[in-house]
Amino acid sequence: MSQEKDVIISVFASSPQASTSSWANKHFDDPPIVLNLSAPSQFRNLIQTWSKTRDLFQAALRAHGYQNVTVRRRGLVTFSAGWAAMDELLKIPSESDKLQALILLDGGHTDILEPWISWAQKAIELDKFCILAHSEIQPPFISSQEHNTKIFQNAAKSSEKNKSAPWVETILPEYLQPNQKLPQKITISLPGAPGLPAVSKSWDIDPLVEVENLGNLTRCHFAGNDRPDHVYIAWYGQERFWRYLGEEWSR
Repeated sequence: MSQEKDVIISVFASSPQASTSSWANKHFDDPPIVLNLSAPSQFRNLIQTWSKTRDLFQAALRAHGYQNVTVRRRGLVTFSAGWAAMDELLKIPSESDKLQALILLDGGHTDILEPWISWAQKAIELDKFCILAHSEIQPPFISSQEHNTKIFQNAAKSSEKNKSAPWVETILPEYLQPNQKLPQKITISLPGAPGLPAVSKSWDIDPLVEVENLGNLTRCHFAGNDRPDHVYIAWYGQERFWRYLGEEWSR
């Protein structure tokens, strides 16, 4: 007998603080199945391969050993290089239409923004759920900050032209407010890598400094432009977004 479950694919979004499955169990009334992908070189290939079955999420479930599960709602959480999974999924309208939620964590580096803008506009109009979180890191190509800001601004403009759609600012929960004092100091120390020195950084104030929202589209700006700032979003910023999605899906 088939069991109906929500399914979230988590791409490169692990944290030493807790597993993504533990956040799903903690923050969702009916915890979704969480499928974790961790090899950056495979993200695009897996999306392409699974989509050829005509149901990407059902194929992903089978690849992870699940049988007799029918997908109810579909979510995608990506960190850093994991953004490529969403970029690939957006090329497949039948799959992007079925996707209900996206949490994009400090990734997104494409100038081809039209599919992203169109999907984000549906979140403004309450048909989807989308969080765009980014640091201030400036790579030698389009940054996630520029990528996410352009998506938010252009989706807002497009939605505003659609007079039949709601265009409202959602009252966000307290835990998504910026500039909050942390319960205790957080320090992230990263070892050196080829061409990169070892680096350490500490915070007493959560580096979420700006939040803007329309409907179910939320952009979260985290201060900082170094490797620890990037990692902070996945390790210490991420759980709040699972909580927010859990509350939304539990309504």
